[in-house]
Amino acid sequence: MQDRISNLPDGVLSHILSFLPTKTTVQTSILSNRWHHIWKHQSVLYFTEFTDDYHCYRHNRSEQFKSFVVMVNSVLNLLHNPRGIRKMT
Repeated sequence: MQDRISNLPDGVLSHILSFLPTKTTVQTSILSNRWHHIWKHQSVLYFTEFTDDYHCYRHNRSEQFKSFVVMVNSVLNLLHNPRGIRKMT
């Protein structure tokens, strides 16, 4: 079975990843060495899916917000060009 997706140029892969939630995009880094840094070139970030992950903090909104801020800052710090972000939700 041939892996046709990994044969696509980085720009095409990055464009495809721009339609996925940021969490999923970051998770693609484990697919292979080639995919390890592709997510770091994203200019579109969707953080809305992370709000579901913090349901355990539902009684402490302050902790939920702090965790969310730490996660967003971590992603932004790992991007190759955070100033190139076109959209973030």
